[in-house]
Amino acid sequence: MTFRTWVARRLTSELAIDEIVTVPLTLDTPTAGVANTGEEVVYTLPALQGLVDVRVTGATTPTVKLLRSNGLDPVTEAVAVDGHLFWADASNLPLFVSVSNAGAFTITASQRLRTTATPEVEPNEPPSSEVIAAGDGISGTLGGADTVDAWRFDATAGAKVFAVTLPLTGSIYQLTGTLAIRDSNGTLLQSDNTSGDGFYPGIYGFAIPADGSYSLELSASSTGNYVLFFDIDP
Repeated sequence: MTFRTWVARRLTSELAIDEIVTVPLTLDTPTAGVANTGEEVVYTLPALQGLVDVRVTGATTPTVKLLRSNGLDPVTEAVAVDGHLFWADASNLPLFVSVSNAGAFTITASQRLRTTATPEVEPNEPPSSEVIAAGDGISGTLGGADTVDAWRFDATAGAKVFAVTLPLTGSIYQLTGTLAIRDSNGTLLQSDNTSGDGFYPGIYGFAIPADGSYSLELSASSTGNYVLFFDIDP
């Protein structure tokens, strides 16, 4: 399916409306584009509640931003790393991807509904952690005696880890959660509790320090459900 952009009257950048380049975008298909100095290419994506996974590659590392339909305001928590934007959205509003400072580039965008996630299998807390792999989506519930779910994965030095959460159902403020990455000794390497939609956490582009086995943990101080999407860039 192909979607074409539109430009709102209010822009958050300093670019004039006539400097915004609008082009069609087909999901799951690499699309070539050009964003020269002073230009911004804006692609539109259909509304969904789930994963938005965008990769932009080119000779120059681009500036990639996620925008919502209400005036093209940026989603400040959605941070692209090396042109990879990995975000879980619960708004069910149309979304826009802005590419600038890229020169010639290729963009590939995909989406995944939260309802396609695979339910977790208990027990799923240390040391009985499930294996998680790039591209996985897992759903579960935390609360009461079950305050932590955990997964293990192998990665090589320099690989970048992306993990983001959103609710399976209900409010984006129901789960006060923390995502954490630990090494095989249990040492905390990275954590977040503010970078997803609402109170849901996200980790974007954490660089693995050495070849080895690692764990990803989702903990919560409240009761709620979640969907976790996971990816690794080698």
